[in-house]
Amino acid sequence: MDNLKSPYWEVYIFILILSLIFSASILLILATPWYNNMTLDMITKIFAAAGSLATFLTFIYLIIQNSNRIKFEEQQSNSLEKQNEMLNFQKYQLHRAEFYSLLETLEDRNNGLLMFQHKDRLYKRLFPENSFSYLVYDYSNNPIAEENPLELCKDAINRYKNDTILLKDENCEYETNILKQSIESIRLNTNKLQNLFNIIDNSKPEFGSVLSEKHILMNCTDVFRNIETLIKLINEIRMFTNLPEYYGNKTQGNIYYPIPVSLKVIRYLTEINSEFSVNGLDILKAIIELDDILKISDNDKINNVAFKSLKLSSFLNYTTLKNEFNCNDEEIINELKSRLNNFKEKHTKEISINSSLRNSIQELENKLSNSKPLNNENSPLSLMF
Repeated sequence: MDNLKSPYWEVYIFILILSLIFSASILLILATPWYNNMTLDMITKIFAAAGSLATFLTFIYLIIQNSNRIKFEEQQSNSLEKQNEMLNFQKYQLHRAEFYSLLETLEDRNNGLLMFQHKDRLYKRLFPENSFSYLVYDYSNNPIAEENPLELCKDAINRYKNDTILLKDENCEYETNILKQSIESIRLNTNKLQNLFNIIDNSKPEFGSVLSEKHILMNCTDVFRNIETLIKLINEIRMFTNLPEYYGNKTQGNIYYPIPVSLKVIRYLTEINSEFSVNGLDILKAIIELDDILKISDNDKINNVAFKSLKLSSFLNYTTLKNEFNCNDEEIINELKSRLNNFKEKHTKEISINSSLRNSIQELENKLSNSKPLNNENSPLSLMF
């Protein structure tokens, strides 16, 4: 736009030249010898003709000048349009780059276990109207389409919230159908969220992994861990679009307590003939049986030591295992063996006279001795049923 010069300077030059010509004409007339013989009528006609000529020339000039002004404004408009196109292009490119950077940050935060596949397709699905000439980045002030993944994910999150309510209910443990439906619902909604956001789960089988044809469905020692991780990732994307985080309808209540729910799911998986396989299921079953025996024991001393030092419940929650043992096969097995040995040393007499307790401890020790690590240094225990 700096290269465009205004045409209005020509007006001043034209008026100046016209004035000079008119003044020179008057002086020429006054200087001629026949001026004294001219009548007033002739002088008037001369000046009238000069005025008409000046008016005609001015009119012609204004037409030319208006044409120049229109061309100038068109040049200005085209220049501004090109600048706006370039600015929109830069904004679009920057927005896409920031979005890809966010996805890469989320992948790194999860150690590459969850990866966003086809990032360009995901961007197009989340921002379908965006192009080089138009950009929407704030959905708090713009309507969001019903088919947008940011909107479709709400249904899966609401169902997940309902599952937490069902599974934490005390009666759920005795309702096999509710347990089965809730577990299936968790699996389906986890898959739905992964598909909506093109997420691939690269996790390896670990202690408590529930598998179907080598695909990890969930972890029975931390039932909602996978889907909760997905929801956190999705909420990061929602905040990128200036939408609030979404964890389900507020009327649906609070989230469950993990260990009681894990206990229910593990018991369910140990009691049914399932098409699923579970890593470490025999060990988990032996832990639950020992825990049940300790709970019904009338020996307060044994109960206190079991609660404080044996801590069998910590082996029924993956998050606890991860924090304490960093998911290492050998460390987890050795830790549980060590706790059992200490427990037996302190209660040799009580164990010797309690056949159920003695047999249960022996059963767990046998399972631990026969356990085989997976071919993955970060994945514990590979006993399957």
